[in-house]
Amino acid sequence: MAYETIGRSMEVLFVQYDLREAKQVIDVLAGAGFNHRLTLVRDVQEAADFLHRIERFSHAPRPNLVVLGQGRSPDDARQVLRTVRGTEDLKSIPVVLFTDDRQQERMLADARLFVEGCFVQPVDWEAFLLIVRELNRFWIADDVMPLVKSTTAVRSAS
Repeated sequence: MAYETIGRSMEVLFVQYDLREAKQVIDVLAGAGFNHRLTLVRDVQEAADFLHRIERFSHAPRPNLVVLGQGRSPDDARQVLRTVRGTEDLKSIPVVLFTDDRQQERMLADARLFVEGCFVQPVDWEAFLLIVRELNRFWIADDVMPLVKSTTAVRSAS
């Protein structure tokens, strides 16, 4: 018996101001082998507007995963993380962080701003995909109903 899932794609919000760095993450996720939709925003304000569905993002989907790339300032990721963790209906969203130095990683840990994964540059892409696939698996188990495909023919009661 084989299983397929029905329902919507995993929604990924990706916050990254540098388009060259964004392309690398987008390409890695595109080849990840799971159904997802990614929205790229480029700064803290756009991320907050998306998460709170403000103005042009009023119909934005609630993300199932937030990926924080490096911002223009060291505090950008921290501000977005505070928005997610400080908002009751958002705080359960998993967050994965990319950073270029261990000081940023320690700063987030010291601030008790929990993340599901923190990747210091250069990124171990296999480890990143392992976490994202695992989060996707749990998301599917929680939010999407399995559709059972059966090879057995159904007989009519005639």
